[in-house]
Formats: sequence, C-alpha cells, structure tokens
Amino acid sequence: MPTREQICRLCDDYIAALNKRDPDAVIAYFAQNAVQEEPVGTPPNVGREAIRAFFDAHREAPITVTRFGPVDVVGNRAAFQAHIAMDTPDGPFAMTTTDVLTIDDDCLISEILAFPDRRADPQDAPGARLVTDR
Repeated sequence: MPTREQICRLCDDYIAALNKRDPDAVIAYFAQNAVQEEPVGTPPNVGREAIRAFFDAHREAPITVTRFGPVDVVGNRAAFQAHIAMDTPDGPFAMTTTDVLTIDDDCLISEILAFPDRRADPQDAPGARLVTDR
C-alpha cells in the first residue's frame, strides 16, 4: 500500500495536471478500471477511456484548482478540499469541491468521488476563523 506521503503527492500532482488542462496528464493518475463520479449523483465514468473523455470535454474550461487545507489520509483513502476558480463570459465563477479518492497498490486513483458545492465558502470555516481570531 502506498505511504501517506505518496498519496499526498499523488493528490497534489493530480491537481497540477488538472491546471494544465491536459487530459493525457490527468488520466495518467488513474488506474485502468477506475471509477469517477463527478459530481456525486451523476452516472459514473468507468475506465480510463471514459474518464479521459470527461476531461477532454472540459479541456477548454479556464479553471484554476487550488487545494486548501490538508489531504486527509486513512489507509488507501484520501480526501481534500479545493477551490475552483473560472473566468466565464458572465464574469468570475468560483466554488468549493471535496474530492474523496481510493488509491490502489500502484498509487493510482481507483475511484474518485467529487462533491462540488457552489455555495460552500472557504472563508466560512470555523477553524479558519479561530486561527485568524488569535
């Protein structure tokens, strides 16, 4: 099983690949039979080709993904929150997502569940307020 450090690095490398908007770079982090449910509640993409098609369809979206907070790792599972920023013809757009990943023995993503929430505000974190209130 991959170490905590390897899993954290995988998460950050995956985010960096998303920011390059290169489906080939992104798909390199997925296992052959991986499952992607993005967003949760939609039909999952199963297998690298289906996942690649998802990212290829979004290749032109001018997004910037920034992780905030730690990567939480328990066994072969990881979760992190990220801020998604995008410039659209109607002006700037931002949202928060929480991604939950299952990592296989080869340190590849075997499942990813994405919980995007357009109303979740990273500034509305009680812990963040506690830190800044000191």
